[in-house]
Amino acid sequence: MLSPIDLYRQHEPGFERYQALLLKWNEKINLTAITDPAEILDKHFLDSLAILPALSRWLPNVSRETFFPEALRIAVLDIGSGAGFPGLPLKIVAPHVELTLVDSVKKKCDFLKEVVRTLGLESVQVLHQTLKGQTIGPYDLILTRATFDLKSYLELAFPNLKPGGRIVAMKGAECAQELKDSEGVLEKLGLRPWESSPYEIPVSKAPRQLLMTRL
Repeated sequence: MLSPIDLYRQHEPGFERYQALLLKWNEKINLTAITDPAEILDKHFLDSLAILPALSRWLPNVSRETFFPEALRIAVLDIGSGAGFPGLPLKIVAPHVELTLVDSVKKKCDFLKEVVRTLGLESVQVLHQTLKGQTIGPYDLILTRATFDLKSYLELAFPNLKPGGRIVAMKGAECAQELKDSEGVLEKLGLRPWESSPYEIPVSKAPRQLLMTRL
């Protein structure tokens, strides 16, 4: 499959409009501390797209040899989406994904809706809520990027997981204590131990890891 950089280049006009909106709205509300365009590309867009190679291994009924984002037709939930990462970059390169973005801050949800409208993205739902005690699923794939500790994330994600689905967390290179703290929740919910896939952000080479669990 194409690399995150190649995928970005294929859809560069959409990402450029996204970046322009991000910088404009960031002057009014706190969306990101990263405002240099090169860093937005690396630490937001390319980092979000880094999930795709792992999905080619983790999703059921997918062949790594023939995997390409345009063929993805799954329901995805991005919890604590903030400025839209990783859900919106994934949607830009995988247009047939049915995406739900959830955030507890209304102004961030307003921003997400503006990006969806400006880019003409279809099958995207933006919800202003916390998901605590709420079920809005089921979803094939549930994502978050460094928003929650793993224990709290599992408790929000699990009620919305479709049978056969995957829960994925994007984390820094070191989260050993979080992994340990989440073991009891995994066992209680009947989920498998975390499977880790280390990676580097393409330009800065900063180390990260993807974590996946399922029933």
